[in-house]
Amino acid sequence: MYPSVNAAFVPFSTAFEGSVPWMYVDQKGLVTTGIGNLIDPVENALRLPWTHGVGGPAATPEEVMAAFKKVKTQGQPGSGGGTQGGLTDLRLTEDGVHQLVGMKLTDNEQWLRQAIPQWDSLHADAQLGLLSMAWALGPGFPAGYPKFMAAINAVAPDYRTAALESWMKDTKDGWVPHSFSDDVSAHPPNANAGLRPRNLANRQLFLNAAAAQDQGIDPAELVWDVAKGLAQLGMAGLSAVADAGVVAAKAATNPWVLGAAALCMAGGLLGLAKETGELKKLSPRLDEAIDRMTGIPSIPKKRHA
Repeated sequence: MYPSVNAAFVPFSTAFEGSVPWMYVDQKGLVTTGIGNLIDPVENALRLPWTHGVGGPAATPEEVMAAFKKVKTQGQPGSGGGTQGGLTDLRLTEDGVHQLVGMKLTDNEQWLRQAIPQWDSLHADAQLGLLSMAWALGPGFPAGYPKFMAAINAVAPDYRTAALESWMKDTKDGWVPHSFSDDVSAHPPNANAGLRPRNLANRQLFLNAAAAQDQGIDPAELVWDVAKGLAQLGMAGLSAVADAGVVAAKAATNPWVLGAAALCMAGGLLGLAKETGELKKLSPRLDEAIDRMTGIPSIPKKRHA
């Protein structure tokens, strides 16, 4: 991948997944850590540099296995990683999280190379969009997206078709947009709400690649600006409050501190739902109540970065 893509991936994906330095169980009850990194079975957890607290003494393999077992049996699927930090004091350093992300990113790229012969010549925004989809769906996702892959693998990649066909199903009825004029807000995510902001960002990445292709921009140059792009898509509320919760919880072992940090992260996710307009769709009364409490009206949703 281009250096620009490699440098952008962590901040890009952290905005959707968060960055959690402890073990937790995901919605399926599988042990996870970092930026949504699956480390189940335990052999995967044993490869990582766990410490007792951030920067504390290194954990032994026996301690890692014991912590893994405790999280696996006592963690609450679907409660979110931010609420499960009190189950164990084992933590990954920031370097440890980056090491884990780097390994998975490299592995995903190797899979994508096999499915996309012209991977190295794709525009940077398209590479980032493909890696984003692989992060959310697994690197074997191309088999389930034939129209998308046909567009990517065209002699001259058809990035606009790829933008439309990149949508990952996030509703229980399996709705996907059939044109760029489809109103996505009319189909609120009720199967995997976390996919909606990633879907919007991925779509914009492929549209950016199309514009770069049309204008003859160097394929290695990333058009997407991570900070500005997320803000323009209405996701700024996630980083401010949720990230504060993560920082507070990283080294915390006191249950009251962890609880406060979890509330910060929950507040950040609530802010995301409000800023993207999904809160109004899912719970109009709560949306109106927040308007009354804060005196701040709902922020109009922007779909393009």
